[in-house]
Amino acid sequence: MLSIDEKDDLFRLIKSMSKSEKRYFKLFAANNGAKKLNYIELFEYIDDLPENSSKLKKVLLEKCPTFKYPSQTKAYLYELTLESLSMFHTGNEIDAKLYKNISYLKILHNKGLLDQHEKLLSKTKSLTRKYQRHLIAQELLDWEKISIESKLENYSSNLEKDINSIWSEERQLIKEKTEINNYKKLQIELNTLMLKIGIVRSQAQVRAYSKIVSDELLQNEPESFIAKFYYLETKAIYYFVIRDFEKSFNFNLTAHKLFQLNKPYLNENMLSYIATLGNLSNSAFQLQKHSESQQAIDELRTIYNQFLPKINNQKEIVSRAYNYYVLMQLRLYISLNHIDKAEKTIKEIENNKLASEQLIGKRHMLMVNFIISQVYFFKKDFRKALKYLNLTITDDFIAISPQVKHSTDIYRIILHYEMGNYSYVLSLLNSFKNSVLSDSSFYIFEKTILNFFNDRKKNIENIYLMKKDFAILYHELEKIIQNKFEKRPLDFFDYMMWLNNKQKR
Repeated sequence: MLSIDEKDDLFRLIKSMSKSEKRYFKLFAANNGAKKLNYIELFEYIDDLPENSSKLKKVLLEKCPTFKYPSQTKAYLYELTLESLSMFHTGNEIDAKLYKNISYLKILHNKGLLDQHEKLLSKTKSLTRKYQRHLIAQELLDWEKISIESKLENYSSNLEKDINSIWSEERQLIKEKTEINNYKKLQIELNTLMLKIGIVRSQAQVRAYSKIVSDELLQNEPESFIAKFYYLETKAIYYFVIRDFEKSFNFNLTAHKLFQLNKPYLNENMLSYIATLGNLSNSAFQLQKHSESQQAIDELRTIYNQFLPKINNQKEIVSRAYNYYVLMQLRLYISLNHIDKAEKTIKEIENNKLASEQLIGKRHMLMVNFIISQVYFFKKDFRKALKYLNLTITDDFIAISPQVKHSTDIYRIILHYEMGNYSYVLSLLNSFKNSVLSDSSFYIFEKTILNFFNDRKKNIENIYLMKKDFAILYHELEKIIQNKFEKRPLDFFDYMMWLNNKQKR
């Protein structure tokens, strides 16, 4: 008997496939021998099994033909499925075309059709340059060397030029590959440090990042096209994490323009382009360059709409574009106090909630709910604000970072204060009073807000006295955020906008 469970590699692989991928598998298997038709039946049976069922722990495939060697059967079907996926996804890709051309070059060379060989070689080299395929370019140079050897029997005036040209190209190619690898290494090192430290909050952390960015390579823009992207992305990320948003914006803008100058590279690296747009929008947002931020958001939405019909094969592109678009659009609308427009975006999400959760992911959807709560907070619809805030009270959300937890805790106090739930506010303050004193992950900005409420427990219901004190708090926080590292809590909730609104009432 053959058993399948929900952790089974074959089961998970088949369940991850799109309808078009499954349809292609059946055609592929059928065209590869009649004996494989049993595997199509087995494939279909596994595909029909429920994806989230307690019965999946041990399902016996009684309806399928009896296979003598179950483990070999599953291994073969797994390999056959991967082979069909490989064929499906390389059918229209440039790599498939280039490798086909290399196989054609071998055939033409072996048949002695050197003039046709050279024509195809020249055409294929142009494609490798256009699409920045350095590894395949190296293979083509090796073929050119073989071609040169075939010409050594008869000297011609162009032979020496050809030889010098090939070795000159190879030196340039090696130089470019080395340059790309070195810049890529620096980018990976910076991203690794960012996972460890995150956004900086002290000069000591700035120095840790600066050790990487002070590398001699990053002092000048590289020559090769791909290396330029690694250089620009590394610089943009560095300046963002140290909160130099002007420089981050400029490097992101340059990267965006470079993408636009090379559409083939853009189309081949759409995920990188989406990340550049997201970072461009965010750095513009931090600088209050609202029109530039909105332009990047609009482009993200265009990409989302463009790829949505192809979601079965381009889910990650659709998901990333939608994620950046939704989060940045809501944040921008809140900042501009365009609450009506924010509500339209919320309705968009709510009308297709299941799709939204699948695209954004459950964990990021919690962050979206946190931002939606703030939309209703600034609309003064506190009940709806609380409804969406309560959706974020999960271990997954708290696990995102200590900063997220602190922000939601403080925001919860503020929200209940605005709702007039004073006894609950006091309860919340008491629940983590001691942790604030001992936890170094709290910013001075956050501690100041918590201390403000703690010091006014007796007067918390006196609206007149509190209004005067809120004005004092506003000016105190203004001084604190003169230190740019203390502005980080404002990335999660606009405390200054809240306090400014309170003074106007």
